[in-house]
Amino acid sequence: MLADPSISDVTLADVLGEPILKTKLVCAPEGALASMVSRVHASELLHPGPYIRGGELMCTEGTMIGAGEWSVFVKEIGAAGAVGLCLGLGEVHRDTPPELIEACREYGMPLLTIPRHVRFLDIGEYISARQQEIVQRMERLGQLCDLVSSGAANARLLLEQLSPGPLASSSQLTAAVWPAGMASLIIRLLPRSVVGTGKTETIAISDDISALVHLAHELGARCGYGSTVDRNQIGRSIAEAKACLRISTARGEVTGPRFLTSLEGLLLQVPPPTLSQFVTQLIAPLQQRDNRRHSELMQTLRAYLNLGSIEAVSKSGYLHPNTVRNRLRAIQNETGRDPLTYEDRIAFEIAVWAHDHNAG
Repeated sequence: MLADPSISDVTLADVLGEPILKTKLVCAPEGALASMVSRVHASELLHPGPYIRGGELMCTEGTMIGAGEWSVFVKEIGAAGAVGLCLGLGEVHRDTPPELIEACREYGMPLLTIPRHVRFLDIGEYISARQQEIVQRMERLGQLCDLVSSGAANARLLLEQLSPGPLASSSQLTAAVWPAGMASLIIRLLPRSVVGTGKTETIAISDDISALVHLAHELGARCGYGSTVDRNQIGRSIAEAKACLRISTARGEVTGPRFLTSLEGLLLQVPPPTLSQFVTQLIAPLQQRDNRRHSELMQTLRAYLNLGSIEAVSKSGYLHPNTVRNRLRAIQNETGRDPLTYEDRIAFEIAVWAHDHNAG
């Protein structure tokens, strides 16, 4: 399994804290050591900016950087998105050049050093190994979320994975589900969360519903989120979020649990082949009759479903009430269903909705 550089919780502080690497801090602005490191980029070029993607720990021995050029180098890597600079001591510089320290302080670039016997590759391997652990942990969490939401596993197994972490003591939790591939964005933008990944979904669990919903709208991607629940009921929130994602995919907008109790929310989860039967049996005969006789049965049906009474349809369409009754009777004759009865009216509601959403 390859590590994903976009998914990382490795910080400059972590690199400094790993004893095997023997890195030392020369200078850093306040708070800069919390910066996430995506990868190591080793270069001896004076102008490596075009090759920096962002988030790298830039590593160099300074072979091609002469006196008076450190400021140019530091400014360029900072502008390109490097989060730190590591100078390898021994081959070119026995000590850190004062000019480099001054440039790093001027441009707010954290500066680290490593001794001669430590390779830049060692730092890269450390970061890659940490990233691989994260990917594996998210995959395990995603599998557990699937099992818990389906009732195949106890929520306790999932909750154990939240400790230690930002949600270890949270009593109320909310789940949200995005399409696959969103993990790196969510990790970066929703710090009070844990993220699980699957083949088709990215699942986030958070104790901050406001931040979670705000992020869902901010990203503008398909997203479903569940109810805020007691932590022992997290499986329910995940199941709701999964259902809401299916609805979100159909509607093209972020969807929450309230939509699950709407008729449209229910119908959006029904397989199209099932809904197509309503169109075939209840809509097609009326359209065929209208095409043959210009009987306006579909128009009358829609008006009746929207207005709810013969009198209201009569007034809105400037029709005699008996004309409306005759058309409703014709609808019953064509379909075998009476729109005046509760159960058959619901069937016609479903049929019209399915027709309008191209389920037929």
